[in-house]
Amino acid sequence: MIPKRWIEAYLWFLLRNRLAVTIAVAVMTVFFAYEATHLKVVPQFLDFYPGPSTVRVFGHEYTWRKGHPYINIYNTFRRMFGSANILTVILEAKHGDIYNPTTLEKIDVITKRLTETKGVVPYQILSIAHPKMKSITTYGGAIQVREVYFPGLPKTQEDAERVKFAVYSTKGIRGLYVALDDSAALVTAGFWEEELDFNYLYDRMMELKRDVEDANHTVYITGFPWLYTSVLRYVPEVREVFVITVAALAFLLWNYFRTWTGIWVPVFSGLLSSVWALGMGPPLGLNLDPLVLVVPIFLSARALSHSVQSMDRYHEEYHRLGDKHEAIVQSYSHLFPPAIASVLSDGIGILLVSIAPIPLIQKVAVFSSFWIISIIVSVVTLHPIILSVINPPGVQDTGYPRWSRWLGRAILAVGGVVFAAYSIEIGYHLLGGAKLGAMLAIAAVLFLFHEPIYNFITRITIAASAGWRRWAVVILSIALYILCPIWGWRLKVGDMTPGAALLFPQHPYNVAYAKLNEKFLGASQLVVIADTGKEDGMNSIKFVDYIKAGCLTFSYVTEWLTISIRRSGNHACLPQSSSRRQAT
Repeated sequence: MIPKRWIEAYLWFLLRNRLAVTIAVAVMTVFFAYEATHLKVVPQFLDFYPGPSTVRVFGHEYTWRKGHPYINIYNTFRRMFGSANILTVILEAKHGDIYNPTTLEKIDVITKRLTETKGVVPYQILSIAHPKMKSITTYGGAIQVREVYFPGLPKTQEDAERVKFAVYSTKGIRGLYVALDDSAALVTAGFWEEELDFNYLYDRMMELKRDVEDANHTVYITGFPWLYTSVLRYVPEVREVFVITVAALAFLLWNYFRTWTGIWVPVFSGLLSSVWALGMGPPLGLNLDPLVLVVPIFLSARALSHSVQSMDRYHEEYHRLGDKHEAIVQSYSHLFPPAIASVLSDGIGILLVSIAPIPLIQKVAVFSSFWIISIIVSVVTLHPIILSVINPPGVQDTGYPRWSRWLGRAILAVGGVVFAAYSIEIGYHLLGGAKLGAMLAIAAVLFLFHEPIYNFITRITIAASAGWRRWAVVILSIALYILCPIWGWRLKVGDMTPGAALLFPQHPYNVAYAKLNEKFLGASQLVVIADTGKEDGMNSIKFVDYIKAGCLTFSYVTEWLTISIRRSGNHACLPQSSSRRQAT
């Protein structure tokens, strides 16, 4: 427990040295604002894997956890076998099958465009049009290994029928790269996580989609690169949601305080904490993932809540004492201990989440922890200084000319009207007329009848704690404590469909993912890597048979494909898994 005299001494120190403290905070804010301009809002695929935990401090990187062994294996071998970051393009013929010159040429165009795309893994592109896809046939006692499109791009229907024969005669193509009903074909491409430019990829794939689609052909795009490309398209809308949130908070603050000071002081506190927290990211080598952009809104609201509580207590003390400085010292000396305890417990508690082995969670924990702890500066330290400068509640400053006061009020009014109009425009764009009208109607009711509503809720709360009703509340609370955990165990953690829960079912990504599972044997890929540990160990027939037998032990494997890379003794078995049980 901090002695009260220490707190009062600290508060008087702030009031006597407010200029020096303000300059120090301003210098730090400028530094963090500059650093915040270098913050990257991009997804990092490796942040989702429980890999090595590292922290970068001003350019120096420190590793404090080695990471999960599976992810270490992936990081070790991905340069050999390729990335797990796979983009899938499906070309579907609306009428007929794909075995015609037009459709087969479109498959070739898609394959070549992906080959020329920046960030692609060249040896991870596969389709029936790619030279790496071979057709194995026997003729005259000899085994012929040729490209599926051999001797070249089909020009006639006879050439297309030859491609169809090559597909049907080779195991491992139908179901994986050609739909079982022959109505669609698949093109897959791996991308290096570090080299993906999502805006470029979006423009590239949209251009491909426009060039390939026609009245009889539809292109579907799915896979993790496209998932995060799709998520990034919503970043501007998240910014708009942030604007609407600020407008809603400003309205609630006005509705409560009915003064401009009651709006800008809490909003200033929230923005200051935001600048400090976001500016801490680049020096630590952290990026902000688009999937967690909603977190800053919650944290800013946390800063606003502390600000509102402290201002409300200051108003009470000022009306009681009538002296501005004395009211500041009295109000904040009582609020200081619980405020510090609350902020530190929240900040340290959230920081403990960083022990999780997933980098994304660690980054969010560091951001959030520093964000909350910065409330000590934005509210606990700066509020007494701000309140000592501005007019107390209900007091008009006569030290300024009348025209300047009217000018200031006019500027505030115009700014408020412009911001409100802009927020309403954004709300109409995001919600539509009906939902926006309902929200504005609720706001009007709150504005006109806030006191009766507040008094009604207060009376109900007090009444619930009196007489027999308090025992009913106790019984209801116990019942909820018992029932909620039972219902909570039914909560589904995670999703078996990668990324589907991030977007609505009708989103093009989920439509394409459903098409992939409908037309082909499965979207999920399991990669098993075996290393003999010695030079040319793969040349052992016994070892190859062992790997083959191991692949066939998977009960839900529909197809398997072995790939040997280099002469290091590495061997990969890649079962294409789906929910369909099929003998192989």
